[in-house]
Amino acid sequence: MAEMAGVKREQSRSRRAKGGSRSPSSPVGLIYATEGGSTKEIAERISKMIDVEHLDIEDVKDAEDLAKYDALIVGTPTHNTLADEYRSGTGWDDIIDDIKKLDMSGKSVAVFGLGDSICYSEGFCDAMEELHRIFKGTGATMVGYVDSSDYQYEESKSEIEGKIIGLALDEMNEDDLTEDRLKDWLLQLKKEGMPIQPE
Repeated sequence: MAEMAGVKREQSRSRRAKGGSRSPSSPVGLIYATEGGSTKEIAERISKMIDVEHLDIEDVKDAEDLAKYDALIVGTPTHNTLADEYRSGTGWDDIIDDIKKLDMSGKSVAVFGLGDSICYSEGFCDAMEELHRIFKGTGATMVGYVDSSDYQYEESKSEIEGKIIGLALDEMNEDDLTEDRLKDWLLQLKKEGMPIQPE
């Protein structure tokens, strides 16, 4: 698995180098990765709610580009469920080792993730924990924790001491709750000091 991840990383870096990267036009970066399209859809909704451009991690040339923002909202699905590392099955897996080398001290980072609490109830939104741990290790201030009692799943690496370390969303089974969860979460991020203005 590690060997395959290494091949994927090299291929993705090549794609990013060809495509280049964008300079931040906002103090807040809204960065996501997607496989089936659901995480992109959520990023688009957040983008409209806070008037911040959303950017696929595949379009980020270097991890250092992430450190140019004052704050980050990062999103991921979970495809390599129950894996020890590289859990998202997306472009995050290709750049995550480079993110570990960043200095994000003084910056706020919030994580959102998509999962399936019924079919993958034992690894619900596990990839969120990996992103959270990696960014926290750079010195970033992690914000946006939510109460896990509002969810139904058997186990998740993203639950720590009764809190989910970001916003977990289940578009397969609880899509009717997504709008309110997004609104509440974005207001929470603002209260926790993230420079956003939710509509």
